Amino acid sequence: MANWFKDEIEELRKVHAEAVAQGYVGQPLADHIGPKIGRSPESVRRAMKTYLGLCLGRAQRISTKPGKPKRLTDEQRKSLAHMVNSLLDEGRERDDILQLVAKRFNISRKGAITSISRSGINLPVVCTFTQRAKKKDAAANQQAEKVKSMSVNIDTGTHPYYIAARILDGMSGQTASVRDDGVCILNGFPCPSMTFLAEAGMKLPQ
Repeated sequence: MANWFKDEIEELRKVHAEAVAQGYVGQPLADHIGPKIGRSPESVRRAMKTYLGLCLGRAQRISTKPGKPKRLTDEQRKSLAHMVNSLLDEGRERDDILQLVAKRFNISRKGAITSISRSGINLPVVCTFTQRAKKKDAAANQQAEKVKSMSVNIDTGTHPYYIAARILDGMSGQTASVRDDGVCILNGFPCPSMTFLAEAGMKLPQ
């Protein structure tokens, strides 16, 4: 590399500062400086590293998306706590609360969990077993509504529920019947239809 005189190095330092202030980074920085001081971009790059201790590196990619804050301010934490308590009073579930908090304060789901925990608020724990039970209850209710909406003109002589009821009712110590709304009753208590049929040794026709 050709030697640089002291005044050239000072000129390089000055032009470099001006170019950086204008937003030049990476290789475009050397391309911009070179013609201004009569040197090639490669010579400028090496001189910056040798005499100024600067490396060009790569041009930084500037994102237009707003960054997510790592920490909330005291005012934001107070607002978050008030919001979460209000949602809990409304009976909102855990996932809904986390989603709303993350969107409101522009933080991730994990950040929402951490911020709520630091506020001293305990969110309801999601129980997978409870969720499965709720789904089963919902399915059972749908089936019950379907039965209710069916025509009341059911042939009790051929319908599997009624056949099973007669079989069970004929067993010693058993009482069985089918209510008008289609619910199977075994020994005075509602019984799941599949259990009702199984107890009678029957299965639904395919």
